Amino acid sequence: MKDYRTVAIDLDIHKAIEAERKTFAETRNDILRRLLGLPAAAEPYRADNDGLTTDMPGPGCWSGKGTVLPAGTDLRMVYNGETYIAVIDDGSWLIDGERHSSPSGAASAVARTRNGKRVNLDGWEYWHYRIPGTDEWRTLKSLKESKRA
Repeated sequence: MKDYRTVAIDLDIHKAIEAERKTFAETRNDILRRLLGLPAAAEPYRADNDGLTTDMPGPGCWSGKGTVLPAGTDLRMVYNGETYIAVIDDGSWLIDGERHSSPSGAASAVARTRNGKRVNLDGWEYWHYRIPGTDEWRTLKSLKESKRA
């Protein structure tokens, strides 16, 4: 099981990483692996132009309602002024060490009303995702809607 974490870096480190980029297709993770002398990471999925999987889910991917998110996909949700962060890991939504099988289950597990009560949320409405190797956040709702079209 891979452990994906967010790492805060300052602007100078970001510039140094970008200066090492050999191609536009090379991700920051690829650059760091190369600089640290680590082997290239296995490709768990093939992405289309939207960064979505186009073939069978790879190891650790999550799938639901006709959609697939690859392992390592970053997730975030804002509810009542609080930001919640998750990652797709080993086929589930991992938030603060707890695993959830769906966006709604993950959203409902962490979100609370202003007075601390649990709520049932449609996670497709609240979560945003960022595919590994990309910088763009997209709404999970748009992913589900694109599969209907």
